[in-house]
Amino acid sequence: TRVHFGYLLLQKEDLLAAEKEFQKVYAISQSVGHRGLQVESQAGLALVASLRHEAASALAFIDKIVQYVDEWALLEGINVQSRVWLSTLLAAGNVRHPKTKQLAVLANNWLQTRAAEIEDEILRHSFLHAVPENRQLNEIVGGTEAAEDGAKKVGLVQDEERMINGRYILHE
Repeated sequence: TRVHFGYLLLQKEDLLAAEKEFQKVYAISQSVGHRGLQVESQAGLALVASLRHEAASALAFIDKIVQYVDEWALLEGINVQSRVWLSTLLAAGNVRHPKTKQLAVLANNWLQTRAAEIEDEILRHSFLHAVPENRQLNEIVGGTEAAEDGAKKVGLVQDEERMINGRYILHE
């Protein structure tokens, strides 16, 4: 999808092209009322804005995502995907959003709930550690030593391998 293409462009450090893809998805999803894609594209736009050091823009997108999660995610039964949680957490950390810790708790609850629904231990482990977004999210919010290190990556410690212009990006 175009959202995935936007994230690929982010990995190639092409912020302008990634932003355009996320904007296209947002416009189309808004016109047809697809909230899940709206939120996913907003998470991408928040990450792009944070990578550009555009705190006000990133904060506006993050606040919309937080509002969505607060008001609709549970009511509609829509699962906010790992990529949305991960992008939102990274963007929030980049701009020092005041709700970063709350978002991390919500993301951890979401991830652990999804994992708990998987009865097979091998599949559950695979869900948490083999899916790139889940692995990164688990590193940030998972309650282990690795998670403590990962939590620092949400704005407290800088990891040069995962950054553009001093900001965090998604990596496989």
